Amino acid sequence: MVAFLAWNQAIALIGPARTALIYYLIPVFSGIAAWLFLGEAITLVHIFSTLAIVCGIIITNRTDS
Repeated sequence: MVAFLAWNQAIALIGPARTALIYYLIPVFSGIAAWLFLGEAITLVHIFSTLAIVCGIIITNRTDS
């Protein structure tokens, strides 16, 4: 319920296009959850992938003004 309300509030605040970028963070949060709860190892592939995702989101959110 809280997630649903937070999602709707995010859409109202920043718009649907920017809010949709959150979906790209799902693999990052899944990897962190696997590390925390399952003891999975974090390797260089995970680090580079996370950096690529975060950089892509930052580049997408940049404004030219």
